[in-house]
Amino acid sequence: MNNKSLLKVSSSKQKNILNLTIFTFSASLFFVYPVLSIVNTNSLLEITKKCLNQSGKANCTKALIGLEALQIKESDRGNYSCQTRILALQANVIIMMQELSKRVSYSQIIKEVEEYCFSED
Repeated sequence: MNNKSLLKVSSSKQKNILNLTIFTFSASLFFVYPVLSIVNTNSLLEITKKCLNQSGKANCTKALIGLEALQIKESDRGNYSCQTRILALQANVIIMMQELSKRVSYSQIIKEVEEYCFSED
């Protein structure tokens, strides 16, 4: 195999990877952006609390998607205090979803998310 064919294969693989990345990102936007409508309301926290009170994985899935949308939004805004608290809350949701704990203590992180993400400046 000469260098020119090696470059073509590499270039073709890079194009495929780039196309796959763009497709994946576009597909994720399809699922994340509809959730943004609940991000700025208390309903996101209510869904999250239901999840953490063991109200089923459907609530946990909704909470996780909403929290992910919020943490991306806050990261883009440079609100890292909010973003890091959202990440902690997401970890609690994942722990609950994986049934790694019977009860997750979440009251403090919920208060902090409310303070850093939803309070009026």
